[in-house]
This record gives sequence, C-alpha cells and structure tokens, in this order.
Amino acid sequence: MLGVGGLGGPLAENLVRAGCQNLVICDFDVFDESNLNRQICTIKDIGKRKIDIMETFLRKIDSEVNIKKYFKITERNIDSVLEGVKIVALTLDDPATSIFIARECRKRGIPMVESWGVPFLFTWWFTPDSVDYENCYGLDTYHYNYSELANLKKEVNFVTHQVLLPKVFRIPGVREKYDREHGAFEMMMTGKIGARSFAPFVRLTSDFLSV
Repeated sequence: MLGVGGLGGPLAENLVRAGCQNLVICDFDVFDESNLNRQICTIKDIGKRKIDIMETFLRKIDSEVNIKKYFKITERNIDSVLEGVKIVALTLDDPATSIFIARECRKRGIPMVESWGVPFLFTWWFTPDSVDYENCYGLDTYHYNYSELANLKKEVNFVTHQVLLPKVFRIPGVREKYDREHGAFEMMMTGKIGARSFAPFVRLTSDFLSV
C-alpha cells in the first residue's frame, strides 16, 4: 500500500482481516483534522505519522503480521520497497511519485492497481502488457528522469487536481455529482477548494480494491 490514507488505510485493514501476512506500507504524511471523516485515525492521532498509527492498528488485528514501512519512496530505497512485492496498490496523492512508482512496477513486472474515492466504483490495472501509467493519464513526462520528476513537485501546475483528476473526472456522471452546488466542480479543478471525499464512497472503493 503506497499511501495509507483514505483508500490505502482501509485497504490495508481489509487485507489483514482477510489473512494477508505480508504488507509494505508507505506514506510521508501525518494525520490532520480533515482526515477524520474517512481515514483510520482518531482525534488523538492528529499530528502523528500515518504509517506509525497504521502499523499499531494492524498489529492489534494480527500480532504476527509482517509489516515493512517507509516514510517516503526515493530512487535510493525503491529496490527495498518493491523487494518480494507481488502487487502494488497505488493510493497516493502525489503525481510525481506515482509516475516513478508506476515506471518501476512496469520495469519489474509487478502488477499495480489504482482507484479514486469518487462516486463510482472502478479500478485501473497496470501490467507490463497494458497501457502504461503516463499514457493512461495523457502525461507528457516520459523525458523526465527521477530527479526531474522530484523537482516537478515544486511546480504550481504539477499537482493532483491539475495532472491526475482531469482524467478521473471524465468518467461519465462524475462531474454532475460534484457540481450539485453550481461552480463547485470548477473550484476543485482550479485548486480553489480541495477535492471533496464522501466517506462511504471512499470505504466502498477500498473494499472493492481488496477483492
């Protein structure tokens, strides 16, 4: 689980409850109040690292589960992160890191799944034989190496609502769901307000990914 927030956290819980014994979790973020509606955290967890809280939570379900955790993914530790991994669930809110991970998974023949907590259940499967991640999202980033991708994080326009969400919001009916208050959709797409997440849809998507 590369990202243990709204999708990755419940997905990790589902897998451990289903008997999965070996997990890799990664997240560079800490919990804040905006996470309380859909992520595995409580008020007492605000300000604490997500991977630490998740590890403690998962071990309360299965004390024998094997967990490797990473605060961030870089070119230097990617070999360790993906060592022995059979499948990757990409649940990050970081376009540059997502591109890097997708490239590494494809190069190593590791299947990768991705979804978003929008009001429709769906998932994308990426394999060595499928369309690649950058092509799927229509990104002109093939010429960037890892360091250049990392620098893109500093670019104003290289953020999730500008790079990844336009593809997701082309799913028929999604725009109408978010634009029930007229103008809300455009405000999300321009970054004036954050993308809205309705907890039941996020949890349903995590359940869908876990099966």
